[in-house]
Formats: sequence, structure tokens, C-alpha cells
Amino acid sequence: MLAALLTAAALALRPPDGTYTYLIDHGMRSVVTISSAPNGVVVREHVSSLLSEAFTTTVYDPVTLRQQSYSVDAMVAGKRATASVVVAPDHLDITPKNQKTYTLHPALDGTLPLYLMDTNMSLPAMLPSIAAAEKGTPIQVLVGANLPARLEFVESARAPRPAGVPSADRAEVLHFALGDCTMWYSPSTFVLDAWAERGLSMRLLSYEPRVTDLTEDFDAAPLPLAGAVTYTSEDVSFPADDSVELAGTLTVPNNERRAPAIVLIHGTGAEDRDETLGPNHVFMQLAHALSNAGYAVLRYDKRGVGKSAGNLMTTTRPQLLSDVASAIRYLQSRKDINPNLIFLVGHSEGAELAPSVAAGRADIAGIILLEPPAVRFDQIMMQQVTRDVSPEALPAVEDAERKSIAEIRAGTLAVPGLPWYR
Repeated sequence: MLAALLTAAALALRPPDGTYTYLIDHGMRSVVTISSAPNGVVVREHVSSLLSEAFTTTVYDPVTLRQQSYSVDAMVAGKRATASVVVAPDHLDITPKNQKTYTLHPALDGTLPLYLMDTNMSLPAMLPSIAAAEKGTPIQVLVGANLPARLEFVESARAPRPAGVPSADRAEVLHFALGDCTMWYSPSTFVLDAWAERGLSMRLLSYEPRVTDLTEDFDAAPLPLAGAVTYTSEDVSFPADDSVELAGTLTVPNNERRAPAIVLIHGTGAEDRDETLGPNHVFMQLAHALSNAGYAVLRYDKRGVGKSAGNLMTTTRPQLLSDVASAIRYLQSRKDINPNLIFLVGHSEGAELAPSVAAGRADIAGIILLEPPAVRFDQIMMQQVTRDVSPEALPAVEDAERKSIAEIRAGTLAVPGLPWYR
């Protein structure tokens, strides 16, 4: 009976079951679900950005709200990372996929509870509840491979309130070794409405009582290639202008003549040669169909993705343009390619790059644009950021995005991993 009462009291100190959608700076979105389960409070998250996608599950004790376990399945720069973690008072048991469990003993203060924190919303969404459950006692937070950092909760009446945050919200400053943060939340529901730290802000866009099924689809079966294979596939590599080696696949029709050729140009983000989106391999499908139709097709991994060298996080727009030019130059060097019949097919961001590459060049036979931008880039960003935003939150979100765009134009706000935004 007492255990049931304690559990009910703890459940009253945390946000209601349901689905919470958060906007993180620069168009990144996080969908968090909170639900009651026999083994505790289960928090699931699906977060996606231009460079990564991740699904996480965190289980909290139903009475103390202390973390019991954490698991992650992520795709970062085309590479998959999967692990599960059991959180104990003085150690972590970590099990990467298909590997043995190992124990980590970080330098812990044994008197303070330990919480794992990734760079997204699964822990911040619960911190108002954790602060109440701990009654203001500091906690330890382990971020990535760093040593645990002490985090203190201090209520603040002087923290500047972001536009759109309800006037009844309580502000707490989190004194953290990695830098102070401020959270605004409802003192009656413990729902986190906003979060701000140096160079980063997060805001609640919407809530619905239904708990959305956040099921990862990395293992879903891709669409099969249709029809027979009437071409030869070859793994190739070629140097960029700055000597970075780019790796790709060239498919050439099985005939004796010099084939017309196509360079496939990827969309935004950590795209591999197949432009893998979930279970589907978009560029592989295109290359299969086009090479069966008589065209040679070159598709390649972006810098820092797959088998290509370089660093995606520091790649600039001129480098992306130069890499396409290097792909063209490679095709022109091959004896099985007709150098006078080279076409560019660009998708999304690639459809913005293709005209810039082809402009002023007489050796490009044509360009094909798939989902090209039809409006200015700042308008595209505004549309993406405000998608699904509630009418109440829309003015504040628009104002924040206009400010970010102005700072990007002025060169005072560098977007991590995307320096060419300027």
C-alpha cells in the first residue's frame, strides 16, 4: 500500500503521459513521449537533424525518478551506433550492439544521484520533475565521454523570459560545470516549455495526450531493385581539388559504345553514395534504373561520410561545388564515358548546387533538378522551423528564427557543421 502511494505521488510530480514536440535551434526537432509502465516512467525520443538521426529510450524509477537504464540507436554521418546502458549508483554497465558488456567507473560523488544526458531532450524534459523529486539536491550529469558534472537547481525570478513562454512558468537556473542553463516550466504540470544555454535554445511546439509510437526504422527492408541488371558496378575513388579522396560507385551499361554519363548530387546532410533515407537507397535505385536505360551513373559519399575522406562538419559550399566538378573530371578521364554527354542530376540541396556547377561550362550536356528550392533559402528555413508550430507559439518561433537568420547573414552566428549557411 505504501509503495503504491509513493509511486502515485512520484507520478504526480512529472509531466502527463503523451507526446511532446520540441524545436531545437536551426530546424532540429525532437519528439519525446512520456508514459507510465510497470517498471517505471518510460521516456522515448526521436530526434533528427541534417547530420544525424537517433532513437533513445530512458527508464526512470517510478518513485525516485532516478535513471535506471538508457538505450540509443543512432545513425550519425552514415554510420550506425547502438548501445544499452544500465545505470547503477557507482558504475555504468554498457553493452554496444553485438559486443560484450563492459563496466565504466567514472569519477563519481557517491552521495549524488547520476543521470546520463545526450545532447537532446530526453533528460531536459524530465529535469523539472527530477528537481522536485530531489527537493533541490544537486545531481550528477554524465554527458558523452566527459566526467560527471555537478548540476545545481536554483530558482530565479530574474532570468529573462523568452517570448511566448507562459507568464505562470517558473524559471530555474541550472549551474553546470559545462555552462549554466535556464529552464522554464509549468509548476503545476512540470512540463518543460523552454530551455536556454549558451548558443542553444529549445522550445515546446506541441503536446498531445496520445503516446506516439516512436519505432526506429533503420532495420526496415529496402525496396528491391526492379528488373534485371544490364550494367557493371564498380567501386571507384577520385581526388577532390584539395586532394581529399572521394569514394563512390560507378555503374556502366554493358555495351561497347562510350556511354553518356550522369553525376548524382546529394541533398543536405550526411549523405552517402546511395542517399540512404531510412530503409531506402534513393540514389542506388536511380542508378539502377538509369544504367539499365543506357546511362553510366556516378554516385559518391560526401566528404566525411562512408568511405570518403575529409570532414563533413567543416565542409563549405565552395567545396561541395568543387567536389561535383571533380566527379565530372573523373568521368571525362574514362575511356568508357562519352565526355561530351555528361549530365548532372541534383536532389534538394544538390538541385541548388547543380545550376551553379553548370553555369559557364560548355562541357555539361544538361541538368535535371529533383525537388529544387523554389524560394529563397531564408524562406525555406522559416517554413521548416514553423512547420506544425501551434498558433500560440508561432509569433515567438518566427521572431527567434528571423533573429538567427540575421545573425547568420552578419556572420555572428556560425551554424555547427554547416559553415556555408553564411
